[in-house]
Amino acid sequence: MNRIKRIRLKLAVLTGMCFGLLCGVIVIDSPAMAACTGSSPTWTSTPDVASVSTCVSSASTGDTVNVSAGSATWSSGLTITKNLSLIGAGIGNTVITANTGTLISYTLTNNATLARVSGFTFNMGGSNCAMDVSGSTVALGSKLDRIRIDHNRFTNTTCTSSNGNLNFTNAWGVVDHNTIDNVRVAWRAWGTGTGANNWSIWGDINLGTDQTLWFEDNTITLNGSSYMVADCDLAGRYSARYNSLAGTSIPFPWFDWHGWTSSGNQGCFGGEVYGNIFSSNGGPMISQRGGRAMIFYNSTTSGVPAYNVYNNNGCPGDERQKINNTYVWNNRNGNTGGRGGWQSTGGDNCGTAVVENSTFWIDGSNATGVGVTNGVGAGTLAARSATCMTGVGYWATDQSITDLTGMVGPNPTTPISGTLYKCTSTNTWTSYYTPFTYPHPLTRITASTDGAPPSPPQGLRIQ
Repeated sequence: MNRIKRIRLKLAVLTGMCFGLLCGVIVIDSPAMAACTGSSPTWTSTPDVASVSTCVSSASTGDTVNVSAGSATWSSGLTITKNLSLIGAGIGNTVITANTGTLISYTLTNNATLARVSGFTFNMGGSNCAMDVSGSTVALGSKLDRIRIDHNRFTNTTCTSSNGNLNFTNAWGVVDHNTIDNVRVAWRAWGTGTGANNWSIWGDINLGTDQTLWFEDNTITLNGSSYMVADCDLAGRYSARYNSLAGTSIPFPWFDWHGWTSSGNQGCFGGEVYGNIFSSNGGPMISQRGGRAMIFYNSTTSGVPAYNVYNNNGCPGDERQKINNTYVWNNRNGNTGGRGGWQSTGGDNCGTAVVENSTFWIDGSNATGVGVTNGVGAGTLAARSATCMTGVGYWATDQSITDLTGMVGPNPTTPISGTLYKCTSTNTWTSYYTPFTYPHPLTRITASTDGAPPSPPQGLRIQ
């Protein structure tokens, strides 16, 4: 028995004696009992928030804090102000129950080191929020886009107010392979203040790139008390692909891109929604109230119109914040049913700003001349018409355009591939959009490989 342990034992014995009717025991933990152990770059903690906080404080940028299996209730939040990885023992193994406002506040500090949270079950205890992730409004080339939140379960919360269960401010990256159930708002994406500075610094959204917050391969289940899956406002941006979404009696749009308002708040940039499965008797699935979007190859069994499109109140002078350059095609009822309908509701306070075949193009099931004189056509590149009118689109692909099997839902066996061509002037087709790399490149990075050069090629021969 070492000296520290002997002191601890003697103190326990001495202070355990009774004085009158009062008895007490003082326990002083020895270093051998510490709940945070390790050193840079790897730390190990028990699930209680005090121990995890100790490891996070001790860790350096790029380190990994492993949290062991077990359960704990956190009565205070965890604050992380450096890019590191917080890794649990897996869903159902490391279980954190919230008894505080927001469980984890994560501030990104650079664009060179992965920030990650993985391997937890977060039970939000009824009304608490899971995570608040924030970056800063900087130029696109130095955007803080190195956050990955993956392989977690988020459950049991009505958290909404100004936040979602996952709340992102000026943060891009990927949220993948999570189970999100019994929540009111799964995530929200924001800019800073009114969002005006974001629009000024970031410029237009570049679709088909990593310049957004990506949600992919998640399983999301809502219920009748839920509000929506995702919201976007004040110059936020997000995209969703290959997710499974189910619920009943959902009263609001599942995905919302908010528009500019009369109060001066700036609208959402927009994003991409494709390869998702929507199973619901409520809706609509998507509400676009401003910005630019690509919406395609989604499967819906809702039985209600899939989309709403309208400019929000306020009528911004900035044309980019009105609905623009939006293309919608090959969204189907089930995998092989008819194409999902488009419904324009809610009005347009900007007069004629929302105009089919002018600000948005769709492949309506009753349309004629689709992809030639209006809307969006689809087929092989060889089948594309040589003639076209300005603005129309054509999706060139060698994949099926009548059967979405294998191309929708988490971990698709056949990820969607093709190129959207836009008729930029009469009879002139221009390559306009291709889907972003799948899976997201951040899913291939771990703390041990982050920033390391690629391995040299193997098995090469000179002939």
